[in-house]
Amino acid sequence: MRSAKRIGQNIGLLILLQLAAGLLVIFVLLPPLTTPPGFLENAAASSLQLGVAVVLWFAAGALSIAIAIAAWPLFRRYSSAMALWLVALSVVVFSLLAVENATVMSMLSLSQDYAAAGAPDSEVFKTLGGGGWSARHANGLISRARSSGNA
Repeated sequence: MRSAKRIGQNIGLLILLQLAAGLLVIFVLLPPLTTPPGFLENAAASSLQLGVAVVLWFAAGALSIAIAIAAWPLFRRYSSAMALWLVALSVVVFSLLAVENATVMSMLSLSQDYAAAGAPDSEVFKTLGGGGWSARHANGLISRARSSGNA
């Protein structure tokens, strides 16, 4: 059986990787897409960048499951139920992240349709884009609240 120190080192490394992926997405990949005139206008031209951001978000979500699995032997020594809850909640957070990423990819599709349509239908697309952004934002708040233990 591995020592608690070695398990802690593995968990620390996974947390640092998750932090790096999250910061890269939030502060490097997404800001250029949300600057004026907005996501609807910018995303179609940066579809590769958005795709990389979504893949990194999935990787960060998978790392939360890896952290829970790495912590399993240590937490199980004290409470099997708590260890199981940690794994279950990390799977729930990953599932919410998958829904959020699906919403972002839908918004990318809407942005591409907007770019192809041109100006005549722009108000319809802006209305749809605003609704998509609100849905993504609401889901993001739910997943972050659950991961921090506030929900």
